[in-house]
Amino acid sequence: MLPPAGLLPPLVAGPAPVAEAASFVVARVGAAAMLLFGVDVARGGEHLEVTPDVERVVGR
Repeated sequence: MLPPAGLLPPLVAGPAPVAEAASFVVARVGAAAMLLFGVDVARGGEHLEVTPDVERVVGR
């Protein structure tokens, strides 16, 4: 999970603006969430509850 090339120099070279640092953190959290989701799906998805027919469940 590498940062985009545009974000790396300010984060490594010195104090990055708050918006760039926040963008970096949000991107890392999103990437970690997608990675964990993918691992769970690959292991059988035992932590996921899938509702196959949303219309029927919502319109009870």
